[in-house]
Amino acid sequence: MDKDNNIANISMEDEKSNQQELAFKYQGESLNNFKNPVKLQAEIDAYIGLENNGVKKAFINNKNRQLYIITDDPETIRHLKNYEWPKTSFISGIVKAIPKEQESILAVKGFDLSIDVEDKYFITNVLQKHNIIEARKIYKKSEKRPLPIIRIKTDTKSALSLLLNGLKVGYTLYRVEKWKSEKRPLQCCNCNKFNHHPKSTRNLVHSAQKITPWMSAHSKKTKKR
Repeated sequence: MDKDNNIANISMEDEKSNQQELAFKYQGESLNNFKNPVKLQAEIDAYIGLENNGVKKAFINNKNRQLYIITDDPETIRHLKNYEWPKTSFISGIVKAIPKEQESILAVKGFDLSIDVEDKYFITNVLQKHNIIEARKIYKKSEKRPLPIIRIKTDTKSALSLLLNGLKVGYTLYRVEKWKSEKRPLQCCNCNKFNHHPKSTRNLVHSAQKITPWMSAHSKKTKKR
């Protein structure tokens, strides 16, 4: 019996040493009321449903206002994976946070300029059909004229489909590519010229201001002679 217990204890210790930390994220309407660490610990311990829980860290994230529970304890991990918190926990209950789906930005090339991307028919039959969240026309700033390109935003899965199959509007199929954001060249805000910093212009102006009085005085002396 002692041998069996020792083997069981060794296997449990091995499992704990091999287990990496996992973060469980939850969202709820009243989580901001539990930013106090003492109050948060008391609420977790009261409603987690596990007598000897192995919670390593827990906090309310200030950016997304979600509850993070971090643990490397195998038993706590198994428990939390399928655990539904009571509706009375954290005042109004909490549920697992749904991860935000990644967005992709694409370019639709050769787009007909006469198409209104804000038209209700276009939004319903084209944008919503392909899960396109946003569509806007691109303009050439120097000439203020529209280009035959639209910039669209969609989820990753829909983006792959559009890249492979293109965007169909009516009976016309438009080519879709990944949006390439070009790096803007360095431009001085003082003189609007490229490839130098505003400080350089200020230095030149400052130097000119120093030189100008001497030059004017020198030119007056030359004229008198």
